[in-house]
Amino acid sequence: MQRLALALLLIIGPKLATSGNMGYGENRAEHAALCAFIRIASRAVEVPTVESLNQSAYNYIQELNFTLSPDEWQAKFYKEADRKTVQETAIAAGLKDVGEAEFWNDWKAAAAAVRHGSDNQQIKKTVTPELTKTKKQLAAVKLAAIALEAREILKRYPKANAEAAKYQTISPTATITAAALGEGNTNPGNIDVNKPFSATVTGARQNVCTVKKSGVGPQ
Repeated sequence: MQRLALALLLIIGPKLATSGNMGYGENRAEHAALCAFIRIASRAVEVPTVESLNQSAYNYIQELNFTLSPDEWQAKFYKEADRKTVQETAIAAGLKDVGEAEFWNDWKAAAAAVRHGSDNQQIKKTVTPELTKTKKQLAAVKLAAIALEAREILKRYPKANAEAAKYQTISPTATITAAALGEGNTNPGNIDVNKPFSATVTGARQNVCTVKKSGVGPQ
């Protein structure tokens, strides 16, 4: 008789485990996971974000570096002697094997920013007529190194995550709360059982608990 009872338990046991009968505690792991998920709704969420690189400061360094470079170097970047129009390509500027493959875009932008007729107040305030040729040359050496370092920082700087940036103004807590409890402004102690399913819960569990875009079920 005992053997028969044991055999019946072996046959019925797996079925009980899938039935979700809390009386036997077979789905205690699922229940614990669900409780943990609900607890998420009351936790503060911190989304790490990477601040955007200060592009204007980077541009200023490159423009200053260009302005302090030798006149013959600057002249290559313009179509006319009066330096009003910037060359379109490095080839047109007569540049070859001088770093143009990596730096052309920076050089071109700097040349455009300080071309004749531009009103670049930052450069005008920094590179004043009072600066002697010797001072400019000394500053140029140091600034060239700074410009290279800035370029390396730009290359290594992590790209800002557009998705993470969205949460700088919108807290993800409400979204997570809505996913867990059905509404973004409720709390675990005041859950409307029908909210997470978008309608009054009816029917078999295997149907109700199937994720779908409409009807009764997790949305």
